[in-house]
Amino acid sequence: MVSSETLRRGARVAVILAGFVAGFLLMAGLYGFVFPERLVERGLGSVSTAYLVSAVLLVTGAAGMYLQRYVTRRFIDGA
Repeated sequence: MVSSETLRRGARVAVILAGFVAGFLLMAGLYGFVFPERLVERGLGSVSTAYLVSAVLLVTGAAGMYLQRYVTRRFIDGA
């Protein structure tokens, strides 16, 4: 059987990795808002498409950061 301490350590590692992914999504979204013309050069159809993709990345990254904080407070720190 796996001990609860081992599960807690695994959960912490998973939350840290999720934070890196969410941070990457946030930074990619910010990059798209600051340099939309570079995204158009790389194959997106237009500047408005670049802004739309950037907005989706920003919202997804922000939601990931929020979920990371929620899981940390609720399940790891509170356990």
